[in-house]
This record gives sequence, structure tokens and C-alpha cells, in this order.
Amino acid sequence: MKGAAANQNGGSCGKMNTSDKKESIMEVQRNLRTLYRDGFLTKSIIPDGVYGDETKEAVKEFQKLIGLEETAIVDYETWTALSEMAALCAKKLEKSLPIYPFEKMLAEEKVLLGETSDLVLLIQIMLKELAAYNFVEIPLSGTFDESTESAIKALQQIYGLPTTGAVDKDTWNALATAYNKYVSR
Repeated sequence: MKGAAANQNGGSCGKMNTSDKKESIMEVQRNLRTLYRDGFLTKSIIPDGVYGDETKEAVKEFQKLIGLEETAIVDYETWTALSEMAALCAKKLEKSLPIYPFEKMLAEEKVLLGETSDLVLLIQIMLKELAAYNFVEIPLSGTFDESTESAIKALQQIYGLPTTGAVDKDTWNALATAYNKYVSR
């Protein structure tokens, strides 16, 4: 389709082979589905390559929302607007990239009572967010103090880990899992 008009009657798609037409319709449907996932459209479309009633209605809804004539025909203007908006929505829906700030350090060592580092500060920030789970409220000092150790022991107990109070790789993974679950709510 890319640049050619597509509609339920074939339109310019009539000049395309069946495989290209189906892929173009599926691209329209994938874009419509992205707009649905972002909350812009009200109906979800399952990409199947068939320009049926559900697809036509979703195209008309899209056209209405952006101020185009509601024809259900994916002409060049509709195609372009749909593609651009879906790209913006897809970017917005992408997950943020995770960070692995101290992966090498945790693979080789443990973070222990008395240590002062940026890693300890990061651990404390995560524990502070998780304080709702009955962890002790801890100061954000960057020093692995007794309150930090106590919160780590509580986390280790919840996750069935040895309650050493030290942060090793398994404890870090439990902390990261708990933190990611908490902030994704």
C-alpha cells in the first residue's frame, strides 16, 4: 500500500498482488491496534489481513478523531496520518530500558554492613519505595547501616533466601523483582 490508496473495494490495491494487499491491510490493522493499546481508539483490531467491517469501523473512527471525512477508505492522507500516529503511540508504549549499574560487582562480591557506595544508595532508594511492605524506613545515606541490613533481611525472608543481611546476586534479583512489581502498579 505504502503511498497507494487502499479500500474495501480494492481501489489502487486492485493493482497489487494478493500477498501485498493482505500485508498492507495487516499493516493498517497493526497500526489501528497500536492506537487502541494507547487508548486513542475504542475497539481492538486483530490483524488478519481482511478488510472487514471491524477494520472499516476502526478506520472511520480514526478518520473522525483526526478530522478527516469518515469514508472507511485508507487513502494516502489516512495512511500517512495513521502510520505517523501509530509510530508516535508505539514509541510511547515502549518499555523503558532497564539498567544494570553494578552487574559485574554483584557477580563477584556482596554488599555488606558498613560499606559506603552508590550501589548502597541505589539499594536504599529501592528499599525506601518498598517500605509499604513492612520494611524498616531507612535513611538514604549511601552507607549500608543496620536499618538497611534489617530491611534486606526482611526481603530475604520474604523471598526464601538465606537471611544474611548482605546483598548478593540472588538478593539483588529479589530486590529488583519486588521493586519492579511495586513501581509498575
